[in-house]
Amino acid sequence: YSIEDNAEMRFLSLVSEVGALSKEMIAATDYGYEDVEATDEIIEELGDVIFAVLNLCNIMGIDAGACLKSAISRYKGKYKS
Repeated sequence: YSIEDNAEMRFLSLVSEVGALSKEMIAATDYGYEDVEATDEIIEELGDVIFAVLNLCNIMGIDAGACLKSAISRYKGKYKS
């Protein structure tokens, strides 16, 4: 894979990075039996996930900031008390 790959390859990269994050979360929490703490590995994998999302947005010509603002608005609407 490279940064210049097509959107389909970038999506597969994102899925792979989410899998790597999942692996670290499982290891850090003993399969959910322990509270999670921000280990160096989790921080690294979260960075990789964020990079993969931004790279996918970029290659698809999508404004990541606008996507985030839209998502925040939707979540605020769902969870108003």
